[in-house]
Amino acid sequence: MVLGNEGYLKSDIPLLFNPRTVMAIAADMPRLILDQARDASYRIAEISKAKLFVSCKRPWGKSFGSGFTDAIQDICHIGLFKVGDPHQRPLDLNTFSESWELLDQKS
Repeated sequence: MVLGNEGYLKSDIPLLFNPRTVMAIAADMPRLILDQARDASYRIAEISKAKLFVSCKRPWGKSFGSGFTDAIQDICHIGLFKVGDPHQRPLDLNTFSESWELLDQKS
């Protein structure tokens, strides 16, 4: 899990969202763990008043030569959004660099 403070480097422009939170869990974990992670993500979205709550299934990293790139542990900082400032365009699914699915927040 990674929490990013959007205001840290962008204090001079209005922010569309803050914080940026990314939670990842391996899909092969036991069902109980997956359910607990899902429940925790809903709670975090509620507490942080998430403007957008999304999910995707993707590899932990993408094969590149003898290693990998686009690691999930880096996605909060680089590669989550399309090129450009996400605070300067509409905040919707089109702002992401990969395909994400909108989730409903529990009430």
